[in-house]
Amino acid sequence: MMLHDKSEPHLKELRHEFGLVSSSFITNNTDPSKLIFFYQGSGVCCGFLIYYCWVALAFITYVLVNTQRVVMMIWDHLRVLCGGFFVEGSLWRIFTAIIVSVPIEETSLSILVFKYVVGEVILITSSFTASTGDLPMATREPLLPQPPKTTRPKTFFTVLFFSLLLCSAIFITNKLINSDPSENGHHPFLHNICNMAYNQSSCIQMLASEFPLLQETKTTNAANFLQSFLRKSTSKIVNTIENAKDLRRRINNPRGEAALADCVELMEISMDRITDSILALKSRTCGSIENAHTWLSSVLTNHVTCSDEIENSISKTAAMDLGVEEVIVRGRNSLGMLVSIWGSGKEEMGYPSWLKKGDRRLLEVVGRGMKADIVVAKDGSGNFKTVKEAVEAVPDKSKNRIVIYVKKGIYKENVEVGKNKKNVMLVGDGMDSTIITASLNVVDGSTTFKSATVAAVGDGFIAQDIWFRNTAGPEKHQAVALRVGADQSVINRCRIDAYQDTLYAHTNRQFYRDSTITGTVDFIFGNAAVVLQNCKIEPRRPMSNQANMVTAQGRTDPNQNTGTSIQKCQIVASSDLEPVKKSIKTYLGRPWKEYSRTVVMQSTLGDLIDPAGWAEWNGDFALKTLYYGEYSNNGPGSNVSKRVKWPGYHVITSPTVAQKFTVDSLIQGAEWLGSSVVKEREIDIGYPTDVKHVSHIGLDSTSPSGSNPSWMNEFRTGDVSERRDSSSTAITALTHWSTHSQGYQSASDMSMELQQPQLPKKPKKKRNCKNNKVKSFLQ
Repeated sequence: MMLHDKSEPHLKELRHEFGLVSSSFITNNTDPSKLIFFYQGSGVCCGFLIYYCWVALAFITYVLVNTQRVVMMIWDHLRVLCGGFFVEGSLWRIFTAIIVSVPIEETSLSILVFKYVVGEVILITSSFTASTGDLPMATREPLLPQPPKTTRPKTFFTVLFFSLLLCSAIFITNKLINSDPSENGHHPFLHNICNMAYNQSSCIQMLASEFPLLQETKTTNAANFLQSFLRKSTSKIVNTIENAKDLRRRINNPRGEAALADCVELMEISMDRITDSILALKSRTCGSIENAHTWLSSVLTNHVTCSDEIENSISKTAAMDLGVEEVIVRGRNSLGMLVSIWGSGKEEMGYPSWLKKGDRRLLEVVGRGMKADIVVAKDGSGNFKTVKEAVEAVPDKSKNRIVIYVKKGIYKENVEVGKNKKNVMLVGDGMDSTIITASLNVVDGSTTFKSATVAAVGDGFIAQDIWFRNTAGPEKHQAVALRVGADQSVINRCRIDAYQDTLYAHTNRQFYRDSTITGTVDFIFGNAAVVLQNCKIEPRRPMSNQANMVTAQGRTDPNQNTGTSIQKCQIVASSDLEPVKKSIKTYLGRPWKEYSRTVVMQSTLGDLIDPAGWAEWNGDFALKTLYYGEYSNNGPGSNVSKRVKWPGYHVITSPTVAQKFTVDSLIQGAEWLGSSVVKEREIDIGYPTDVKHVSHIGLDSTSPSGSNPSWMNEFRTGDVSERRDSSSTAITALTHWSTHSQGYQSASDMSMELQQPQLPKKPKKKRNCKNNKVKSFLQ
């Protein structure tokens, strides 16, 4: 028996209205007569069962997908169903209208197919039942009187019916939701590319919904796929920006307005980072992949910062309404895909990419002897009287180094080096002579993000011989002196002073050398990949109810290549804390975010450090997922016997593991800090591959005491090209997890100037980064 579109007109209308025409998914591929046969009695029972199973399934799935409109959906269904009994026409018409209009979001191909199959079954069944409506009334009347009916069989069949309904709904829902995603129609490729994602199932579902044609594709290039996903993400970010701008116009909350302004700025920065990542992924070299990894890590941090600002200033639901939570999920999935394709490490380093020969020669000159592009002087002897005006005068996206020389003086202003102000260098007359100071803080209405006295976002930022200060005081809580989100930034011989949240190392790769940082609570925080080397870190006297926390690292995803490394530094009490240090607890850090990562290595720890070493943030939050490590420290506060016993805390004994947190590995310093001028001994003892480059930033000149630092005595200055040829053999690749391990002597009794344990040499094995792990997958 063949079925054709010769059913009643109302069926044709329903088919047309809901898109279930004869060329639909089912009837286009299969003869309906081969799918199902109904006669009048069984058709009714089967139709009821299918309908109620579908409603139960739709309800359960809808709750999982979107709980906000569940009540309205139930009300709509009841209204249509109940109203159907009073509307002239077949009851099947009502069932059909409901079954094909269930407003749920298809979370998998299986649900989509199931919906269409059931819709077609109902329509086919209704064509049978509708045909009975043409029979004469006489044929419907019984020839003999019927005996009175009892209610017992009805009760039995009612119980049986609802039992079957419940079992069917549970079985189908369990099959669709809990089964292996590949069995739900998901391409196996999605399992590979989402293998390392923070939430694998979320990643798979998002990709399946956005790339439905993938089901019909047998070969997929993972790198191209990731680029396509990133392009789609930009449109989502644009929507979030528009939503934030719209809410900012309507809100009557100054702090909320400030938070929304921060969000717009952060999202715009993320747009640029994603665009840069797409371009980097096209070349697929090791350096470009590592760049993309850094930038996508910063994108996620930007989105989390936005969410935190809105949650603290407005509400948590506001962040969801703006779409911030969605872009956070997309950021996590982007990182997961990148790590799934290429891995989290990098096995090959390049030559210097931005600090060219002319740059390094320029940086050898210090202070007044420097040939500056712009001069700032309070007395009017320069081009500008304020640092802010000088920065604004820098051409956008400059590929050349722009040197701003800031003469001695106190400059009371807030300065921002925006994302388009690239390759800016601020140089002063010394960390005690050139002072930039302000006092914005959270208590008085600023956001933490905007409270910074100086904020640098433009890539290639360098600061030298300057004092950055926020004078808000401990009672004003969060008050940032310096915020850095510039990639490949260097802070050399600077002083950074505040109390809570002094240094905001927000995102990207940063290097701090021979600087002094002071503060109280979480005064080195953020989610950059940052190395502080040969720095003096001074906890200050906090308020009476506070404890000092040196670090509060903010890594939110295990795929982010971020972390804080404190190497060859001194952590000692400031002059105001020294008299009362025994009555105030001071810790190395606490976990601000779930995957917080901080390592203190080869440093001198004063007796102010609490024996536990580290503090909790909130109960057992992040204690299993964080990574805190100590390696070969010395001084009275370095004893690890009474340290915390958290699963995430590690006493590092292997130089191979410690190597991961050096300049070369954590922030890829060999590539952008000048690896071509390094000698092998610098790598062996754990000094950064940028040592000679940093010396060009001023360390070749005499220190305030009149002599070079002891570690500089063995290095000569001279023509950069000559040193490049003589030391090129030392510029070999460094793996993320080094395979070489050497013995080392204990440094517990050594001062900062004595020989430190050796870190392993760079292995010479190289990798072709174009051969990614998930280049393609054959179905």
